[in-house]
Amino acid sequence: MTANALHPGLVRTSFGADDPAPCQRLLLPLLRPFMTSPSRGAKTSIRLASAAALGADTGLYFRKRGPCRLSEFSYDRAIAAHLWRVSAELTGIPAD
Repeated sequence: MTANALHPGLVRTSFGADDPAPCQRLLLPLLRPFMTSPSRGAKTSIRLASAAALGADTGLYFRKRGPCRLSEFSYDRAIAAHLWRVSAELTGIPAD
C-alpha cells in the first residue's frame, strides 16, 4: 500500500460555491481565466491511482503530474513525531 499527496492546481470547479467567502466572490472572476479545466486538473490524481510505475513510491507530494519537493519543515522527523503524538492524543488512539 502506498500513500501520496497531490495538489491538482487551481481548477475551475464549483467547489465552495455554496458558501463563498467575500474575498472569494471578488477574486474568483479575476482568477477564472487562469484556472485549469476539471479534466486537466484530474490528470495527476488519475496518474497516481493508475500508474504501475508509481506502485513503490510512497510519502511523496505530486504537482503537475510529477513529484516535487516541499518545504524543509515537512521533512523534519522531530516535527513529524510531535504531530503524530498530538494527533493520536486528540483522536484517542495509541501513538505507537
